[in-house]
Amino acid sequence: MSFRYRLLTADDQPAFRALRLLGLQLYPENFLSSYDDEVGTPAEEDRERLSRGVSRGLFDPQDRLVAMTAFIPETAKRASHRAYIGGFIVHPDAQGTGAAQALMRNLIAEARDSGVWQLELHVNETNTRARKFYAKHGFREAGTLPNSIISDKGPETDLFLVCDLRG
Repeated sequence: MSFRYRLLTADDQPAFRALRLLGLQLYPENFLSSYDDEVGTPAEEDRERLSRGVSRGLFDPQDRLVAMTAFIPETAKRASHRAYIGGFIVHPDAQGTGAAQALMRNLIAEARDSGVWQLELHVNETNTRARKFYAKHGFREAGTLPNSIISDKGPETDLFLVCDLRG
């Protein structure tokens, strides 16, 4: 399947909102926010968030948003080689189609093109599927964040993963 990768804009708010809420419902342990925290978010707040220029989306041939993430480069000069990836979501209907791989490949290419050579993210230590996916793309564990969230199960730990794009 072919996909199109691009910056999400305020015009993408309805699709962004639908995919974000679906991700929060289906995979609550994978996000800092909860469905209950975000379900009442006004559309204008989403549009403002999208206008910051950090959200990236992947669209299928029918122009449906099937995956998205945030790409947040560091702004301090001494850290400008780094960028953070957050909120990596793939619609359940697009899982197994190569959408996640396409999103990550495009994100890595964008990072390289912008001079970023270190990508960073956090992942819940129990999310073995995501951990395997990130490892396949060169991410390695660099630390832990105990008590990153308090869920219904109690405190949970995130792993801090880093990908060095120079090699």
